[in-house]
Amino acid sequence: MGWSIDLVRSELDNIFSNMDRQYDITRPGSSYPLIMIRHEGEIPPKNVVKSIVSLFPEDVYIEFVPNTTFPIGSTIAEKH
Repeated sequence: MGWSIDLVRSELDNIFSNMDRQYDITRPGSSYPLIMIRHEGEIPPKNVVKSIVSLFPEDVYIEFVPNTTFPIGSTIAEKH
């Protein structure tokens, strides 16, 4: 697959920054294209989820994982 998380990272940074949410994104080693987006709090409107999903190729599975364990005072994105 000729695609990288780095191609969409700045757009994700903007989306999550506008929602005042922290997130991190990983691509776990697997036999199928999977992206995990761990995020602080809830992702409010469905159109935000659609805009995030539209950044990725159609054959990429995206898993949104709510998480509240971000370090206090950390910035918007933890880059992996």
